[in-house]
Amino acid sequence: TMTAAAAAKEDAPVPPTGQAEAFEQARVAVARALDKKSKKQGKRKSSVKSFASATRLCVELPVADDSDGALVAMASATVGREGATEATCIFGRASAAALARATPGVEYEVVSIDEAWPPAMACERDGIIALVGVAAEDADKAARKSRAGEGRPIVAVNVEWEHDGDGGVNFDQMRTGEPTELEAFTNSFVVVYSFLPLSIQIGWGGDLEGA
Repeated sequence: TMTAAAAAKEDAPVPPTGQAEAFEQARVAVARALDKKSKKQGKRKSSVKSFASATRLCVELPVADDSDGALVAMASATVGREGATEATCIFGRASAAALARATPGVEYEVVSIDEAWPPAMACERDGIIALVGVAAEDADKAARKSRAGEGRPIVAVNVEWEHDGDGGVNFDQMRTGEPTELEAFTNSFVVVYSFLPLSIQIGWGGDLEGA
């Protein structure tokens, strides 16, 4: 029988050997977090989901630049092949969205942050909505698109607005007065994977120093 210590060691995060492995670790971290959330919701009597309590995750991935190709690679890696047909990737740049549409094998829905995407379109799929490389000044547009897809899990991928990555816990403790809807949205994400120059974080808060 595996001891608790051995199990913990086996589940400990392992720094990736390269970008491809980091992307795969992020995909697995997102899938596990969604599965955990789904099981928790399944135990509740009510299945009603509100915009305020929606699943909002965040991954921070290592890329050499912020080119359109890098954004498409991050989007494809985050949603994975299995869930791609039901996923939507909302890109922070129209040029990245255009490249994604032209990339062979892309099965997820592609939307630019400036394109119209009303609820009637958003409800056609029920998978992940990935916000990819969205700039801080476009956070309000990301919030509107997330509301259009209410009930679907949101995954922020290398977004540029600042937040603590704890689902808003620290923000709620530090704020004075009622937050705006945009403040509540931008601070509502939980980092489930982060591999940046100084640290690696996988799961719900575990971290290791990285290269």
